[in-house]
Amino acid sequence: MQVAFFGTPELAEVVLVALEKALAERGGKIAQIWTRPPVARDRGKRVQASPVSLWAQERGYAVREPEQLGGKEAEFLRAIDLAIVFAYGEKLPREVLVAPKFGCINLHPSLLPRWRGATPCNAAILAGDKTSGWSWLRMTEEMDAGPILMQSESAIGGQETAEDLETRLVAEAATALPALINGLANNTLEACEQDSTHATYAPKLTREAGLLDWRTSAEDLARRVRALAPWPGTWCPLAVPTESSERLKVLEVRASDKPQESKAIGSVLRGEKAEDALQVACGEGGTERLILLRVQRQGRKPMTGAELQRGFALPEQLPVP
Repeated sequence: MQVAFFGTPELAEVVLVALEKALAERGGKIAQIWTRPPVARDRGKRVQASPVSLWAQERGYAVREPEQLGGKEAEFLRAIDLAIVFAYGEKLPREVLVAPKFGCINLHPSLLPRWRGATPCNAAILAGDKTSGWSWLRMTEEMDAGPILMQSESAIGGQETAEDLETRLVAEAATALPALINGLANNTLEACEQDSTHATYAPKLTREAGLLDWRTSAEDLARRVRALAPWPGTWCPLAVPTESSERLKVLEVRASDKPQESKAIGSVLRGEKAEDALQVACGEGGTERLILLRVQRQGRKPMTGAELQRGFALPEQLPVP
């Protein structure tokens, strides 16, 4: 079997390694690797190839990096049996989708039809979902709406970040590649059409989504911190926002499960001892507490909440948006 792979970020390498092994076991190979073209990827604006491109070049694979996909690219895929897609970063046009013999099969880290779209793991944690999963589906022109070929469900860990969850789900889904490829080759996979009436959508994230609102419950705030890690990250202003006011990055937190007395929302609560956890009053009536475990000031290294309160004059109350 001759297979093409479409993908761009570093996490796609997990799928590539598993695909390479699965094909070798049945005498096939990765014949083509497609990825997004080089872009400026750091503060110095240096143009760099994608992680998938670097991975492929190190192993001697030919790499295609078109600005756009169209009929010209589809011609290359007509000699291919199958295309495996994960996080390519651009919508595949119809002429590309139908070019390979067995079509284009996409890995999506969610239990479709729940959380179609760009950020399924972030959305699942934000919504408080108890479970998530992965889906291998046949691609159609409508985003993430094609028939499901394989799917698996698992619980979301209580402290899993969106990055942790996506990494785990992709690794689990990659182990299913031998069964997926054999099923396609032998025509033994039963495709299950999605019920679009149950579809939910995970939009792209913005930096503004990371602002913490202390009027929100401690549990919701803790989920937001996990859901938006590492990007766009969560933060709060240390004073009434102005052009020069400092933002505090909030990297890791825990919601206190103990009942608390009412305090002004946003109040900074310090323990009696220097090593005591730093807490912020939040939720309705300020009766809940968000414990700041790890934070980062602008231009500084990450530190614990206790270290922050020892070395920085925190305000009595953090601003409420």
